[in-house]
Amino acid sequence: MEWPFVAKSRPRYCPDQPIMWREPGIVQFGTDEHRVIVDRVTADDVTWLINLDGLTLWSNVDVSDTGHRRLLEAALAVGAVDDAA
Repeated sequence: MEWPFVAKSRPRYCPDQPIMWREPGIVQFGTDEHRVIVDRVTADDVTWLINLDGLTLWSNVDVSDTGHRRLLEAALAVGAVDDAA
């Protein structure tokens, strides 16, 4: 997958894009026609995403965990992660 950030960028979760728990293991980003729903999500996955605070270079962000990667892809799709650089 081609990530939208360059190595020197710093990904940041945007708190104005809330993560809504629909039920245990299922979260939603966005609303109405701009929503993305992700299943098989753990609280650790959500904590990892929320902790993207723009202080770590993209090249140092570990996306090897499948749950983290799936959640990040969904967040990127709705603009819930941007570049803090």
